[in-house]
Amino acid sequence: MLIAGFVITSALNMIVISLPNMSEFSPLYPVRYSLALVDLISITGFTLSVALAVVYARNTQVHARWMISTVFWVLAPGTVRFSFIPLGAIFQPKEFSDFPFAWTDVFIWNQVLIVLIILFLMVKDYRKHQKIYFSYALTLIATVLFIPIINGLKDATWLKSFFD
Repeated sequence: MLIAGFVITSALNMIVISLPNMSEFSPLYPVRYSLALVDLISITGFTLSVALAVVYARNTQVHARWMISTVFWVLAPGTVRFSFIPLGAIFQPKEFSDFPFAWTDVFIWNQVLIVLIILFLMVKDYRKHQKIYFSYALTLIATVLFIPIINGLKDATWLKSFFD
């Protein structure tokens, strides 16, 4: 619970600090508000997963799925950042803008990878238990929705006013 509290606090802090201080030269600048929305949804999903894991502590199967789902709520930021290590080695850009693709493209492919992993777990559970756990379904829906949120909303006016 203590670690979850630190994760939640630091994620909220990142939104509060990064939004007003983001440079217009950042590759994230055009999607900073939609990214903040995705982060807010992820923090909420993570918090919900931790809370429901505690509620279902005596039901091992359900508890385990809620605990596993916590990983997927916070996985995207790390995997996107990590993806740029091999991509940087391959393309060797002098500046971030020298990559032959946008940051959002890397985000989309990472989300697709996360979706495939969740689907694999859901299929595995269904084959073994003939059951689809709500924790995975909720995480899957949110993960899929993150793609149109980032690419479709970008920095919509209502989103700017919500965060400002």
